[in-house]
Amino acid sequence: MSFPKTFDRLKVVVMALAPRARRAALEQVIAWAEWERDLAEDEAELDRELDRELAPASGRQVVAGSEWRHGKMSMRQEEVKCGKPSCRTCPHGPYWYGYLREGGKMKSVYLGKNLSPELQAVYAERQQREPHEDAPG
Repeated sequence: MSFPKTFDRLKVVVMALAPRARRAALEQVIAWAEWERDLAEDEAELDRELDRELAPASGRQVVAGSEWRHGKMSMRQEEVKCGKPSCRTCPHGPYWYGYLREGGKMKSVYLGKNLSPELQAVYAERQQREPHEDAPG
């Protein structure tokens, strides 16, 4: 349930209360709304921190629209530069990488050129809920 709909329903209930109870209830609703706003701001800051931590490693470029989360792991496709001066096919890929936090540090895990069938099924289900232009390869 979205916050605005919940807030509107609470207002209706509060306005039905006796005047004395109404004031106390309104104060609680206002406190709840402020808490909800603070929580949303905190979540946005955490998302910005995660974005900074998940910045691609040197020589990697994130494929647009490929990022998604499953459980505690964030996954995305990246194109990788091999670093060979004579390479004419750089960047290579895209390849799937997973990112998760272990012991307070962000770890990168190579998942392969293609996702496993299990992860492909999860990704396909997510795509139906939140369509993106890219599909796993």
